[in-house]
Amino acid sequence: MGLMLVHFIVCFLYIDSFPIALDEPFSIFHSQKSLPDLWEVFKNENNPPLHFILLHFWIKWFGTTAMAVRSLSLVFSVLTIPALFKLGKKITGTHGGILLVGFFIFSNFHHYHAIEARVYSLFVCLFAWIALDLYQLIFEQRKRSIWRLLIWNTALLYSHYLAGFVIACEAVVLIYFYKHLIKKDWINLFISGALSVVLFIPGLRLWLMRYDAFAENTTWVPDPHWTELYGNIVRFMNGKLTYLLIGILLIMLFFIRWNTLRNHWKMLITPKNQFVLLFFILTYGGMFLVSILFKPVFLDRYLLYTSILVFLLYVVVVEFLLHQKQDYIALLLLVPMIAFFDWQPKNNREPDQMANWIERGAGEQSVLICPPFYDLTFIYHHQPEIFTNPMQKEKLMEEASIYRLYNGSELKTVALKDTVYFVDANSKFLYPNNGIQEALKAEYNMIKSEEFKGDFSVSQFIRK
Repeated sequence: MGLMLVHFIVCFLYIDSFPIALDEPFSIFHSQKSLPDLWEVFKNENNPPLHFILLHFWIKWFGTTAMAVRSLSLVFSVLTIPALFKLGKKITGTHGGILLVGFFIFSNFHHYHAIEARVYSLFVCLFAWIALDLYQLIFEQRKRSIWRLLIWNTALLYSHYLAGFVIACEAVVLIYFYKHLIKKDWINLFISGALSVVLFIPGLRLWLMRYDAFAENTTWVPDPHWTELYGNIVRFMNGKLTYLLIGILLIMLFFIRWNTLRNHWKMLITPKNQFVLLFFILTYGGMFLVSILFKPVFLDRYLLYTSILVFLLYVVVVEFLLHQKQDYIALLLLVPMIAFFDWQPKNNREPDQMANWIERGAGEQSVLICPPFYDLTFIYHHQPEIFTNPMQKEKLMEEASIYRLYNGSELKTVALKDTVYFVDANSKFLYPNNGIQEALKAEYNMIKSEEFKGDFSVSQFIRK
């Protein structure tokens, strides 16, 4: 409970310290829709429904402020801690459980996603409970774990399209440790798997539709370089300096304990440790192979759930080096993590300041936005009354003279005011030759321009 409270306080203090941006407005905006309308969204977007549905009801209760929508993610992140502590304690002891949770709490990546209104904290939470129950089923023969795995895996299928890959990895782990299970366990696993398929029938058609689209279309995720195999782990450990300092501490422990450890090296290859290593190789290494052989998915936030196993591997090595003597020393490894911990997360965006810059202008005005999909972020900060009315959004944006454009030729189709603001949300990334500014300069004079984080800018134009 104390560790959960620490995590809650560390996150809650900064829950609204950075503006709603990036993919958050998409989740928040569509979650306001009715459930039937939400289903239409899922048909054309790479998002399963569970997080949207949960956020839908959360918004009904608490609203769309940053604190409100991000608190749901924080709930899932806090609920991850009991599973991590139990798993770490079972494999390495109490101090190992504390160290594992400490890595989680003070990981910049988890800290950021714990207060981001997206699905990733839910995905990590479900994976942590899956790892715990998988361990308990294999090594403690807890029959109830089979039925809890049914719940976690079904929820995972409704949360993210990587769920099928994770479940396949679970199956391989079970097969590897087949001697730990009796015939009745396999029968119950088969029954629970069949029930999970039945429970997932409503989402199966949607999953197949999105899988076909994913297989046929290109993806924005780049092909991974082999350096990413350790690069992402370095990111999970708060950067190169943290990684280096922890490595130095491990080397020091190794030499301090060498005389004892050389006679107990078999402790490192126990079945419990094999469980951690195998699960890590399958999930982390497996996603790299999928990215090489099929489609790129080796992206840090898609890999976030595997960081739990990265941290657990560190804990296993530390406990092996200490050999159950003065294992509280293991907690020293948290010092580098905390030293390079970003208490206030950043998303490198300033949409709130962009909106304020425009609002300082006087008189009637038109706003042009490129790329068009940045409109949700903009209206969240500039016109919240439009954002919170999703079914009337297009009509209200037109009435407010806010237009989404791909290129300058579209200016002929809209009626512009005498003052125009052009919101350039790094349009050169997707539409480098959009020609919007050039088209505006034919009838308008550019008065001033302001740069914002993320290579964004806002320019003010006055009719000639």
